[in-house]
Amino acid sequence: MKLEKGKGTVPGSRRRPKVPESRHPDLKYLGYTPVAFSSPTDALESFAAAPEQFYLVSTDYRMPTMNGQEFAMQIKAIRGDIPVVLISGNIQSTTEKALRTDLFCDILHKPVKISTFSVSIAKAIKSNCGSGVFRIE
Repeated sequence: MKLEKGKGTVPGSRRRPKVPESRHPDLKYLGYTPVAFSSPTDALESFAAAPEQFYLVSTDYRMPTMNGQEFAMQIKAIRGDIPVVLISGNIQSTTEKALRTDLFCDILHKPVKISTFSVSIAKAIKSNCGSGVFRIE
């Protein structure tokens, strides 16, 4: 599968602050400028300060203080057209069925191959999916 390259700033929030974001080197290779946060609160503060600087938001589902859906709702309240990709290894099928899919451009299950991740990000940004959902198969 061909890797989709692009450019832009991509913030991400993870649930384990001491674990380095394994996708950051991949995002840099793909031409993006990743910005990592150790808490969703920090990510929201940074995003609210300059929402126009970001092209896409990626988030985990399980994080301290709020889950990925709550986080996406707050991000969308700041800038409704921002594409959001949910990436999680701990999401149950019942939880996934209850997700507001209108908040997410894609829902990826860990581990995620870089080729899948690159296509997901590129399609989310190019299609301006802030108002819809797509799936990468």
